[in-house]
Amino acid sequence: MRPVPWIGRSGVQGLQRDARGLPHKKLKDIGRAIYEKPPDAKKLAVWGLKPSDYPDKIVEIWPEHEDSYRSFVAVSTQWRVGGMGGAPGLDYQAVFATLASLHRNKTEAERDAIFAELQVIERAALDEMNRKE
Repeated sequence: MRPVPWIGRSGVQGLQRDARGLPHKKLKDIGRAIYEKPPDAKKLAVWGLKPSDYPDKIVEIWPEHEDSYRSFVAVSTQWRVGGMGGAPGLDYQAVFATLASLHRNKTEAERDAIFAELQVIERAALDEMNRKE
């Protein structure tokens, strides 16, 4: 059995990196966009603006990230809830079961790559959910 990619101090291990050595920004954009809070109408009103003045944010999903995106959406109801109310992360038992079901035609290495990308999306989603105004 091969080791599963994990999140360490330098990010998700085993994930293909961009030219600067960082995980793909597009994956982070996906996670942030799903949980992004809309602009606060009261704060905007101070400046004479309305939420409708801001267009909907569109995030392009590249073909190579489609499996990761679909997998994240499929497990997006599987957040673990911590004792203090926040979500510390996804329930990986449910994630692995979903990956095995959704991607049964893929190799173990391909599923590992999808899982690593899903972890990047998860981290960005958690950052967005826990972002303070």
